[in-house]
Amino acid sequence: MRRVWAGFIFTAGLILLGVAVLAEQIGLDNDPGWGTGRYALFIGGVTLVGCAALVYRAERVLLHLKRLEALVLGWLTGLKASPLYRAVCRFTTGLYRLPAFNTHERRRRFALTVAILFSLTAVMGYATAGTFTRWFSYPHTYYDRLAEAFRHGQLALLEQPDESLRSIPDPYPYENRQDARYVWDISYYKGRFYLYWGPTPALVLAAVKSVVNRVIEDQVLAIGFLLGIAGLLPWIAYRLWQVVPSPLRAGYLLVFLPAISLNLYLLWPTGRPGVYEAAVLGGQFFLLVGVAALLEAVIKPKPAVGWYLAAGAALGLAIGSRMTLLVSAFWLVVLVLWLNRVRFGGRMSSFLTASAAFALPILFSIGLLMAYNTARFGNPLESGLSYQLGIPGYPPQRSWVFSTRYLLPNLYHYLLRPPIWQAEFPFVFVPFIPETRWPSFIRLPEHYIAHESQAGWLSVFPLLVILPGGIVLLWRWLRPCLSRSGLTAAAKGGSLPLEGWLLLALLGSGLAQTFILLLYFFPSMRFQIEIVPLLSLSAWLTLLWLQAELRSRRWLRPLLTAVMVALACYGLAVGLLGGFAAGEQLFEEHNPILFNRLSGWFHLIFGR
Repeated sequence: MRRVWAGFIFTAGLILLGVAVLAEQIGLDNDPGWGTGRYALFIGGVTLVGCAALVYRAERVLLHLKRLEALVLGWLTGLKASPLYRAVCRFTTGLYRLPAFNTHERRRRFALTVAILFSLTAVMGYATAGTFTRWFSYPHTYYDRLAEAFRHGQLALLEQPDESLRSIPDPYPYENRQDARYVWDISYYKGRFYLYWGPTPALVLAAVKSVVNRVIEDQVLAIGFLLGIAGLLPWIAYRLWQVVPSPLRAGYLLVFLPAISLNLYLLWPTGRPGVYEAAVLGGQFFLLVGVAALLEAVIKPKPAVGWYLAAGAALGLAIGSRMTLLVSAFWLVVLVLWLNRVRFGGRMSSFLTASAAFALPILFSIGLLMAYNTARFGNPLESGLSYQLGIPGYPPQRSWVFSTRYLLPNLYHYLLRPPIWQAEFPFVFVPFIPETRWPSFIRLPEHYIAHESQAGWLSVFPLLVILPGGIVLLWRWLRPCLSRSGLTAAAKGGSLPLEGWLLLALLGSGLAQTFILLLYFFPSMRFQIEIVPLLSLSAWLTLLWLQAELRSRRWLRPLLTAVMVALACYGLAVGLLGGFAAGEQLFEEHNPILFNRLSGWFHLIFGR
């Protein structure tokens, strides 16, 4: 069987090498030179051929690895006898005697506190251009307008369309309304203006405006939700680390927790805190609140009705911010029903109580959202996108908004597209994308709009490369359960491995959102925020699970830890540096003195 797999991998590598070398002859590349795409295919082919050789000669490879392990262990034994190691041990022993660090629980809480405070401070620093006291204006007040409409008892905005727009028979094609005056990128239906974004942030704002009666910009919502996300992600990751048995020490939390919450995608809205970002961040904030509450519910041995109610209500609010989160909510409902069926299968009342407490708030929110759409457009499934007064080139037919034709360019966009690296502070830039910055083997389909900034996971947040390992772990766990006898045994056992269920819930929800975005005609950096939080938590849970699986491997587990620490540090550095040029580069615009001072320091350090 090993040789079969080696042959399969070797064949795949040869195919990639052949495509890279013969791309011009077979019509995939009109340029005789080698671009980024052909080099990537060539490197991928060489990598697969090398992997095939390793699989084919696995026994000899394992023998060499054992010899390498003996050498490494001998080196470590010598290191433990060195004066440097003894000095480090004396320092840590003295540190652990301090009251704040003298127990494992206190060290864990200290790491969590530092991670959350660092994340919140960083977000506020970027949002206020390093002042922490000044709030710079950003001219988006869409949700304030909808909140005012709600306070006046109506669903349409209070603004009335101008005659220059009302007089146009068909105002939806951009070329028909170039001379009209209207509010940009909102829905226009039967002479009234509406927002196609979800109403939840406007409801929050309406409640705030009942106390603070003033115009509140959308950036207040965006930064507020972002601060909540920056606090929730480390907390959820910390709780996963507590729940899942793993030998990973508390000190590593100081690396991984900030890396999860301060990647470039989550810092991007600090440079562009508009209505689009507020809608996306609102959905993610309430989704993560739901995930945190659901985590507390599933670790309880008895039906935790209160936590299930809180999780369901939060997911309902998330759907009210972003309708696409309905897919993730549905996935979580299915998994909760399965978990409760296994746990409380013999107690029907407990099963129904716990499941209903989670599902009914979600169904109620969906019902309210459908009623909201029906009252505005006469269609429960119409959010207003069909009546959008938006960008030029918008697909003329609704069926073209989502299509498999966009799959290949979106895969490159979301996974592989690199940022621009320059020898100038802040070194990492993600500018708007010209048509010339596409690999020659990708043909952009009709109605595909991809000019906005974008950077792929592998180039700015490579911590997610561990996710295939999570898929393998899930397959090993699920394979026995997929048969009828396996399901029966699980039901009789009355329990499921919690790490497997949690990873299935998080990774399934994240991949569902990813699939939706891969089919969408308009990729953007802000859409990464809809998938990265769940996928980063999935990557963290995968690492914890792999750490437990490799507990007996004396060299493989430390090697995995070292690689993931390096990737986390890289992603954190890219996020913190790229945050200075995020979005519309507002940091430099609002505080040029501090920006130039930081630039001088960095260039002094690196000798420029």
